[in-house]
Amino acid sequence: MKKLMLIAAAASVLSLSTTVSAQNYLTDDELVELCEAVKSNNRFTLVNRMEKYRVNFRVLSKGLVCDGHDVATFAQMHGADKNVKLIVRRTDLKVDGLLSKR
Repeated sequence: MKKLMLIAAAASVLSLSTTVSAQNYLTDDELVELCEAVKSNNRFTLVNRMEKYRVNFRVLSKGLVCDGHDVATFAQMHGADKNVKLIVRRTDLKVDGLLSKR
C-alpha cells in the first residue's frame, strides 16, 4: 500500500513538472505572433493562435509580456477592445485597472 502511494505521488509530480515546462517552449517568433493576435481586435485570431501554441488564457494573462505590458493593457493600448473584454472575462483580471488611459 505504501509503495502504491509513493508511485501515485511520483506520477503526480512528474505530470506537474511537464505542465510547467510545456509553457516555456515558445520561440520569439511565436510570442510575437501571439502579441499580434492580441492587438488584432479579432477574437477568432486570438483564440486560433492560442490553440495553435497550446496556451490558455491564464498563461496568456500571467506570463506573456508584449512591449513591456501585460496582454490586457497591450490590447487596450492598440484599441483591441473585443480582445480586452475576452481576456478580462476569461481571467481574474479587474476591469477597473484597465479603464484609465494615459
